[in-house]
Amino acid sequence: METGAANDVSVKSENMTSGVIITKEMEKEEKQLMEEGEKKEKKMMEEARVSRKTDPHDMRFKRLQHLLQKSNIYSKFLLTKMEQQQNEEKVRKEKTDKKNTNGAEPEK
Repeated sequence: METGAANDVSVKSENMTSGVIITKEMEKEEKQLMEEGEKKEKKMMEEARVSRKTDPHDMRFKRLQHLLQKSNIYSKFLLTKMEQQQNEEKVRKEKTDKKNTNGAEPEK
């Protein structure tokens, strides 16, 4: 019984598909749309190839600039730290020199 129902469905679908009429204009339009789609796809692929060639160069250049900027900032940071240490050392030395000169004077 189930096979009869399945046969009815397949017969109905065959009747529906055979009832559709495809004109030459439709085939021509479909062919034209396919060709346009292929042209657009080829154009997009070519643009992608060109962009892949230029982008890595640009990306590497930007990364290099970024790294150089970070390096410059870090070197300035280190320079200020070194200057601070030198100033602190200078102040310590001056204090010890004052203590030594005060302690070296004869008592009155």
